[in-house]
Amino acid sequence: MKKLSFSLLFVSILFSSCSKQLYQVQKANFTENTSINSNLKEDQKMNTMIAPYKLELEQTMDKVISYTPIDLPKDGFNSALANLSCDMVLEESNLIFEQKHGEEIDLCVLNWGGIRRSFTKGDLTVKNVYELMPFDNEVVVATVSGEKIKEMFQFMSNASLGHPLSGIQFISNDENSILINGEKLDLNKNYTVVTNDFLLKGGDQMNFFIDPISVENLNIKQRDIMMQYFEKYDTVQVNLDKRILDK
Repeated sequence: MKKLSFSLLFVSILFSSCSKQLYQVQKANFTENTSINSNLKEDQKMNTMIAPYKLELEQTMDKVISYTPIDLPKDGFNSALANLSCDMVLEESNLIFEQKHGEEIDLCVLNWGGIRRSFTKGDLTVKNVYELMPFDNEVVVATVSGEKIKEMFQFMSNASLGHPLSGIQFISNDENSILINGEKLDLNKNYTVVTNDFLLKGGDQMNFFIDPISVENLNIKQRDIMMQYFEKYDTVQVNLDKRILDK
């Protein structure tokens, strides 16, 4: 049976209000834990206190920011949601990167495990974006060698999951098929890859990101960059082109 140690969490709610009234908090000592079970009754005073904050949060999270005319499944290779996730991160990141450097990012690589749910045709809300990407991962741009892109290709060729890709196409285990934005991979060239800080550290076994030539943090969360994208378009346009051509 789970146990819950009661704490004065309501203090943070009180201090988050616009009021400048000060509250004195005294330490509360409890000798027993409260068991979480069907016999636990709601605290009506607490419910009354948090009700306006709960309502405001629900109104914010339920705001419709876009619409998808098709289902957006996450599973499988080249899935609609995997394609969309990478495409929108690449598009929005390029707006930042081009302004700073006058050039575009070459490609985007994310991870299947970072997509936390699928969507059916219909409205997309603020809450949906948090459900899609609940983590506070930062968007980063890594400059890597052509050899590192080859390592990435080998990893993706043998992966059992359809990791999101954008800006790259290839046939599994066919090195000569690798195209970066329509051009054949040059092992002597450096490429810019937008991803997140979790993968940059080798998360999900993506060790090809370790020891890049350089890294730039765009100082924006992946969730926020996705939010920006959805807010720009009344209706989402999904590119269903295959990135891994034989899957």
